[in-house]
Amino acid sequence: MAKRSDKEVAKNVDEKETVVNVSDRMEYSTLSEIKRNAPWYIKPDNSHIQKPARRGEHVINNNVLRVYRDIIDDFVGDITGMDNIQSLVDIGRLSSDSRIVQAYYQPLSEEFMDLIRNRMVVHLDEDYLDKNSINYGQQIEILRGSVGMYMRSIYENLTSKDRLDSNSFGICSWERQIRTSVEDFIAGNYFVDDQALKIWLRKRGNDQNTYDRSHREVVRMFRRLIYDGTNNDVIQWVNELVDASKR
Repeated sequence: MAKRSDKEVAKNVDEKETVVNVSDRMEYSTLSEIKRNAPWYIKPDNSHIQKPARRGEHVINNNVLRVYRDIIDDFVGDITGMDNIQSLVDIGRLSSDSRIVQAYYQPLSEEFMDLIRNRMVVHLDEDYLDKNSINYGQQIEILRGSVGMYMRSIYENLTSKDRLDSNSFGICSWERQIRTSVEDFIAGNYFVDDQALKIWLRKRGNDQNTYDRSHREVVRMFRRLIYDGTNNDVIQWVNELVDASKR
């Protein structure tokens, strides 16, 4: 199968549609619309497209370990002009113990980060391309854009009022968008290379339980982006950045 050019991938990403329920009516939100509403939005990062490498193909797309980092860096650059979260730590405006910094550097436990990055890897033919990585890229760009707009809505709300109005239309609509994007992403299992998984499971010492545990942790990581009344990780990230901006 011929490899697709970056332009073809980007075109398909822009045209990808996600259905969002806003105030009991169905709307379609595309990555193009997200970009138009977010002038800070970065160009697609095609590092998620897993190409043959010396150490092989990852069973779980290695890019999942960068999702929080990319979301946070995009937003930090937007509101502070700094390159990344570490810049705020270095100048003393943000604690290295803050939730946003912890999420940035360690989205999963060390055990599962090591499994995904180094141990759940197989060597395949040189011309092999994980087809699911393109689907992954389309979905992750939409998700990153949605979370970025959600964080922007929270930030603007917090900086214009004494406390967060979580029932504001902008915040609620992006929460629904994120929930839809995350659940579609999980249902599609886009972060798994099925062929690599089959080969990995056939190797001695590898087992289904290790994969299942890793998969569950990745699912939990993505669901932490969803506000459900108790989980408020993203809101806390923005709160910490608002406090940092005042120092």
